[in-house]
Amino acid sequence: MSQPSPDRPPLTTIDTSGVYVLRLCKPKPEKYKLNTGGFPSVSIFFMTAEGLCFNKNYSTQFGTKSVAMLVGKFTNKYVQAPEQMHISQFIELVDSAANCVAEVDLEVTPNGEWNGRPQFKYKFKSIKSILGNSNGQPTLNGEAPEPTVPDYSKPSESNPF
Repeated sequence: MSQPSPDRPPLTTIDTSGVYVLRLCKPKPEKYKLNTGGFPSVSIFFMTAEGLCFNKNYSTQFGTKSVAMLVGKFTNKYVQAPEQMHISQFIELVDSAANCVAEVDLEVTPNGEWNGRPQFKYKFKSIKSILGNSNGQPTLNGEAPEPTVPDYSKPSESNPF
């Protein structure tokens, strides 16, 4: 267990369903990987101001719609879901929603134990963007600059996908 930081509360796993105001934290570069099928994947960390948190894994193996919808809901902008996505495009897309804050209706269900600690499955019932991204500092949507969400509707010359 790491030492608590004086600038934030200790982290605690979310274990009950409810409505939370969550910040989508920018994943560290080592969290982006190609899964066994060769598709981009990432573990995204979500956190409340009170220190409640959880991780959720995303991959493009079965389509890009779930990642595009998550980014779109957090940034409050429409995001085109391409057929396929290169790892660099995947990183750019997820990073575009970093530090965005949304009100999330979260359904939490127990999912067994690991190393003696309870595990949970998380399902988003609804996501409503309430805060925007402004140099890592959340601001009210009216004051926030438009988040830059990549447009993958047209293939680029360097990435034909």
